[in-house]
Amino acid sequence: MKDFVISGFTDSINLIEKLERDIATLNNAIISQDSTKINDAFINFYILAYHIKDWLKDEGFSSVENYINENLELSVCADLCNITKHRKLNKPSRSNDPLYQIYKDGILIDSTAYTFDSSVPIKATTYYIRLSSGKSFEILFFVKRVMELWKSFINNK
Repeated sequence: MKDFVISGFTDSINLIEKLERDIATLNNAIISQDSTKINDAFINFYILAYHIKDWLKDEGFSSVENYINENLELSVCADLCNITKHRKLNKPSRSNDPLYQIYKDGILIDSTAYTFDSSVPIKATTYYIRLSSGKSFEILFFVKRVMELWKSFINNK
């Protein structure tokens, strides 16, 4: 079957570059505190972040499924895609620590690291991913970690 070329996307590196743009979009959505934009940007991110695997397989990266299974954040992306597609996890979790919830909460700031001349109210929220074990990831930390994992995989092959 002939390769179908999507304008501007010819290999997995192009998709990694798009993920970088998706992270910037998510960051801007969190800065704007727009829940709809945050949700849209996060869904766009994890769907592409998981499905890069198909392009990598086509490019000869045969160990990509094992790599996903060995890395918690990539396994969580797989579970998020399955949940998004089917409204629930319809097969066993890819991770040993299944997704428990995604929730919105305040941004934590270490007040000992900052000095203020007056009282500065900080009322911002972000999203967190909580796993069944209780382990949590702040959403921007999570997406940056996913990016690091894919870059490392591609660079080490």
